[in-house]
Amino acid sequence: MPHLHASALHLIETYKYLGLYFSLALGMVGLPIPDETIMTFAGFQVFQGRLSFLLTVGASIAGSLTGMSISYFIGNKVGIPVIRRFGKYIRLTPERLEKAEGWFRRYRGKSIIAGYFVPGLRHITAYFAGISELGFGTFLSLAAVGAALWVFIFVSLGRLLGRDWRALISILHRFAWLWLFLGAAAVALYFALRDESSRGRGR
Repeated sequence: MPHLHASALHLIETYKYLGLYFSLALGMVGLPIPDETIMTFAGFQVFQGRLSFLLTVGASIAGSLTGMSISYFIGNKVGIPVIRRFGKYIRLTPERLEKAEGWFRRYRGKSIIAGYFVPGLRHITAYFAGISELGFGTFLSLAAVGAALWVFIFVSLGRLLGRDWRALISILHRFAWLWLFLGAAAVALYFALRDESSRGRGR
């Protein structure tokens, strides 16, 4: 795994936004790509002046949505039996599938947004969205909200921390409750902004 991390970071250093885009797209499909590490490192590259903040955020969101869309269409076309049979090759273990299925059935659209902040669940919620036949337009709009919040937070933190960017990853790995807090905060922020916008239009 350390070798994989180093390779992913080297990909960003070498190919910049293109490397960032493909790394996140593949990570969202289910390959063992260290997504948060990649984005925090990209934020550090912004801090050093090697990348543009806006282009970094844009490439990250685009890569995330590409991977999520691929996962959605796989779930929509092949269904749960095939995913259960071959999912182990892309980290879709029976335990994760069962957990994600319960999560999605309970929270539906909210799980797509919050799932970005829960390691091991973010890409699986896209598969279940496709399996459940949730409309792609609805799915994509929810995935875009989650991606924007997730990307902005981690790229901004990498930029803010600068040379200490690795400390964030270490803290998140040690304190799993932080993931849940970030996910809950992201969902609450989205629905608060949506409700405020709705009230504004009703005036």
